[in-house]
Amino acid sequence: MRHGFWMTGVRIRLAAAMIFALHWLCLPALAAESADPTEKAIYQFDPVQSRFTVRAFTGGALGMFGHDHTIAVRDFIGKVEMGPEGFDPLRLEMTVASESLTVIDRINEEDRQKIEVQMRQNVLETGRFPAIRFRSTKIERLAGEDGNYDVRLWGDLELHGVTHRIAIDGRVTVEDGLLRASGEFPLRQKPFDIEPVTLFGGLVKVENKLNVTFDIVARPQGQ
Repeated sequence: MRHGFWMTGVRIRLAAAMIFALHWLCLPALAAESADPTEKAIYQFDPVQSRFTVRAFTGGALGMFGHDHTIAVRDFIGKVEMGPEGFDPLRLEMTVASESLTVIDRINEEDRQKIEVQMRQNVLETGRFPAIRFRSTKIERLAGEDGNYDVRLWGDLELHGVTHRIAIDGRVTVEDGLLRASGEFPLRQKPFDIEPVTLFGGLVKVENKLNVTFDIVARPQGQ
């Protein structure tokens, strides 16, 4: 009986040792399985370092007596989702507070306030439509390497309560942990149910086509 009891104890100890060894051998495999190979990197816009402007042009019979205006977007947030390997942009989202659009021309303060009131109340109607949103549906890499890339974005722009699909070409640079995107694109107001401002019975008017310029800096999420 004593010999049998001793043999049973040996078997138990051997089984425990085998279980312990298998546990440690399996740990690396389990860790590899738990890692997400499709984990995305998120870059958030830095509104302090970024620039986003809109250029409005005057036309009409007396357009020469009007003034082109440059409007800065002051309050916006956004992010870019990147794939796990190399330069692989997956999605871009951006939201602008429409109330934050500000005239930055060198004009007197009274004229600036009049233009901004008209822009917010009669053009953008910020009380009804407080946000402008863009969400990409496709991002195509056109050319480039080594951290500098030409890209084309397709996406849905929601402006003045109307959504349209637009395309934007830009230049993207990835360097020192930062992502920088720059470019410009035309934007027509009428498809978004915005009637360009007119003065003096149409003799002076803002043209339908605007020019949008951007230089956006994005940092890894959490930095």
